Amino acid sequence: SPALTQRRTWTVDTSVVTPTTDEPLAITASTATDRPVGAQDVVYVETTHTTDRIPAVSWALDGRPVANPGHDGDLELAPLNLARGAHQLTATVTDPKTGDAVTRSWTVDANRPDVDYDLSEPLLSTATPGKPTEYVYNGPFTMGLTGTDDSPGPVTAEFRLDGDGWHNYYGSPSDAKAPFQFSATGTVVDDLVYGNLGTGGLSASSFAQRSPGYGRHTVEYRGIDAVGNIGSAGKFVATLIPSPPTCTDVVSGRRTGALVVTAGVTCLRAATVTGSVT
Repeated sequence: SPALTQRRTWTVDTSVVTPTTDEPLAITASTATDRPVGAQDVVYVETTHTTDRIPAVSWALDGRPVANPGHDGDLELAPLNLARGAHQLTATVTDPKTGDAVTRSWTVDANRPDVDYDLSEPLLSTATPGKPTEYVYNGPFTMGLTGTDDSPGPVTAEFRLDGDGWHNYYGSPSDAKAPFQFSATGTVVDDLVYGNLGTGGLSASSFAQRSPGYGRHTVEYRGIDAVGNIGSAGKFVATLIPSPPTCTDVVSGRRTGALVVTAGVTCLRAATVTGSVT
């Protein structure tokens, strides 16, 4: 679009000679070195400039050269897929005319944080090798998240519901030390809805209509450490069923023969029924 286009023109006078400057080689700016950098950061250096040559920047990780074509002054760490642990990164700036060189080094923290979850007591749970643990609830349930890392600094825990956006874990909206609560239609605090499993999303306006979120839900969780490393996501499955009505009859122990219910609510508690149930 012409409205988004600007043009500049210059007059080149070939009789003008730019005087040569010979500034001492130095690194004038860079990513901070007083703290570790994360395994997915971009590390950079800026150098002095002379009029007739450009200093070359080379990178080495744990003493081994790192190929970085086309981006001499900055290095992306994420594509290197660094192994867990601490690494040493070095940038060497070399004057192509004099051969002088200066270096700068960083510690790279490639340890990913871990997050553990703690749920309120379920009705039952099932664990199948290779699959996330599943829990069944018949009412609101709570989740606490605790992050750990082997490097100093806080770990920010995050979670998301059924593949939706990630939420920072902050405990209960009214008490940071209390766990987060999920329920069929959420909990209203100061005219905002929290922990909604129903329609409208995890957080919604209290004025929005919401259908109860009974059924099966997947909750994922992960952590971000103080230098920005994002840990691998874990997950569990929670199934919410409506709370049962009050029992009007209870069957326990062994029952032989047909079980026929004609009115009210019959509950089986630690019961073995041999025969049809109508």
